[in-house]
Amino acid sequence: MNTTGSTNESQIEKATAWFVRMQSDKVTPADHRAFRKWLKEDPRNQGAYREVKTLWEKLGKMPAHAPPPVDSPPTPTPYPSASAVSSQASRLLVLAASLVLTLGLWWQGPRYLDQMLADQSTGFGDIRIVNLPDGSKIHLNSDTAYRMDFNGQHRGIILDRGEAFFEVVKNPGKPFEVVAGQTLTRVTGTKFNVRRSDAGVTVSVVSGTVLVIPNEQLNEGPKPVLLKAGQATHYNRENPVLASKPFKVEEVVSWQQKKLVFTDQPLGKVIDELNRHRAGTILLMDSSLREVPFTGVFDLNHPDSALEVIEAALPVTIHQATRYLILIRPAS
Repeated sequence: MNTTGSTNESQIEKATAWFVRMQSDKVTPADHRAFRKWLKEDPRNQGAYREVKTLWEKLGKMPAHAPPPVDSPPTPTPYPSASAVSSQASRLLVLAASLVLTLGLWWQGPRYLDQMLADQSTGFGDIRIVNLPDGSKIHLNSDTAYRMDFNGQHRGIILDRGEAFFEVVKNPGKPFEVVAGQTLTRVTGTKFNVRRSDAGVTVSVVSGTVLVIPNEQLNEGPKPVLLKAGQATHYNRENPVLASKPFKVEEVVSWQQKKLVFTDQPLGKVIDELNRHRAGTILLMDSSLREVPFTGVFDLNHPDSALEVIEAALPVTIHQATRYLILIRPAS
């Protein structure tokens, strides 16, 4: 643990991200554990967090439910010299800029904070394999971010966004847990896929067994479900029912070979997936198009070629408005 030196800009940025994260009404117990762990890693983290919290209070915008305080004994503040005043002013500007920028990006969407707080993250079109301390492996899909919660008694991953395939080394005495949204997935040794999106969380088991549990934050919710190989479950708050159902393995894991496989899937789902693998946005300009069934295979090495396949297979026209904006309309 690093116990010397002054707080740097990187710590200020991370403290700002944590401060904003803890304002959310979607904070989970896993978030609280990760936050406390970050505070304990380095005394300077506590100092950085206090600075962010103090500035927020001075701006007069402290919400009713403030983030947890950081307890520490007060320290005397000597009268600053002229050079110190200049240094403090510069530091305040850096802090204020970091806070305003982070808040602005958070209000636009949580992707920035997810990546800032992540132990590992991937960008658009980036697929990566990560080796964990226990020998397990995580295959990270595009636009994915996770935090690690490993210690002597616990093996845990917090999936903040995206999709990951887990190859877990068997250890009956130390279960492996994945927190994603309002679900907790617990295994001892298996291969399974977890996808977290705005539509909810989907857990799919390729081998072994997996127990999917509603997050303890929920007062009332569905009962846990035990999944076997070839079974999946989906959870969201609008339809909080955990039930097992069969799935096509090749469709779920094909992204690891940089392919996307769809069989009679709604076009809306197809476009949502393509948007995760390329810079920019593809928009369906007519809501009725979202339910049009599509079957096909895309090569993620050339994601834009998927648009040609869609236009040839379906009664739609595709217009490239800008380099980063593609519009899909019903064919006239």
